[in-house]
Amino acid sequence: GSSSESVIIRMSEPTSTSFSCLFKVYGPSGNELTEQGGSICAEFILTNPQNGTYTIIAEESGGNVTGPYTIFVQRSKDSGNVSSLNFGENLSSNISSFGELDTYTFHIEEGIGQSVIVRMSDLPSTGFFPLIRVFSPSGQQLSSVTSNTCAEFVFTVVDTGQYTVWAYESGGDVTGAYGMVVQKSLNPDNASELIFGNNSSNTISTFGQVDTYTFHIEEGIGQSVIVRMSDLPSTGF
Repeated sequence: GSSSESVIIRMSEPTSTSFSCLFKVYGPSGNELTEQGGSICAEFILTNPQNGTYTIIAEESGGNVTGPYTIFVQRSKDSGNVSSLNFGENLSSNISSFGELDTYTFHIEEGIGQSVIVRMSDLPSTGFFPLIRVFSPSGQQLSSVTSNTCAEFVFTVVDTGQYTVWAYESGGDVTGAYGMVVQKSLNPDNASELIFGNNSSNTISTFGQVDTYTFHIEEGIGQSVIVRMSDLPSTGF
């Protein structure tokens, strides 16, 4: 494993019954690394993993309840079963089972020093608590952000390459639809051009949606430029 990557292990029961999840993780040498339990979802994140084979013992904590469960493992570098995020595209997806975690990647080819925004939002607003973890091309975690409606992380690019995002519901015990978007500040994709002096109207139609605009200045060093965004009509927007 990479010296900076993370590995997540989740065990969950899909029926919200009296089944309580419990698992133990053992390292390549056979030593116990952790024991994690939860009434619906149990989670452990291993950082800086050693090379070798790990062992997981999964059980029902009391030993007196039967039922189905799911076990899941993912790594932050060279992840499996990933979906690509396109800059400027407001993507909709779904957490359809307890403990589910979706993995996304996006690629930065240029622009050291530019900013990148990553957002995950609940669609529509329910008891779903979005959580995102963003990882650098080396697999190092840059941030973990959660919110009751919309989780957002903005970072400055210091490395080019493939970035990874883990997207899931923080407690592992709620399902529902969510939105994902990523955008960059240098040469953004799916951007609309603003014309000086024109009043443009648009709509935020889904929670977490991000719209991107550009304008171009060819001359006039020292001049002032005004940019305004307003709610039409005045609501809770």
